[in-house]
Amino acid sequence: MTDLPTPYQFQLRAELSARYHQQRRRVLLRRARLSQYLSLALSMGMVAAVLQQAPLALQLGLPFAVGLLTLADTVVCFTAQAYLHEALKRRYQALQARGHQADSMPADLWRELLEIEADEPPVLRAAVDLCDNELLIAHGHAPAHQIAWP
Repeated sequence: MTDLPTPYQFQLRAELSARYHQQRRRVLLRRARLSQYLSLALSMGMVAAVLQQAPLALQLGLPFAVGLLTLADTVVCFTAQAYLHEALKRRYQALQARGHQADSMPADLWRELLEIEADEPPVLRAAVDLCDNELLIAHGHAPAHQIAWP
């Protein structure tokens, strides 16, 4: 650990990580809410009555899709993951605030950054690229990554 980053590089890395975890939390909570809304809506008898007039593919497909989404929420635990990302975001923001107070790059801040990164779940490369583009734009630079939407 002889080559410590400059304070500016450290700040950018911490800011990017905080932004990434904020974005992941938003996505995971959105998925959890969607699963809950669909489960509630389709568990009502009124929806079943409306679906009697719908094509067979919709009658079978909609409950099947809700079941898959509910299973995914149960297995992946969108809400629990969202809170993990919230905790990581807060740790990065606290580290970033401490870095703003330092005139040079102390080794303990760098070590703490690496410890937080070790606690992270596997990153989604597309989400990192998206957040990096947002950060570059916020700092007055051009986006560096092409984001392909499916």
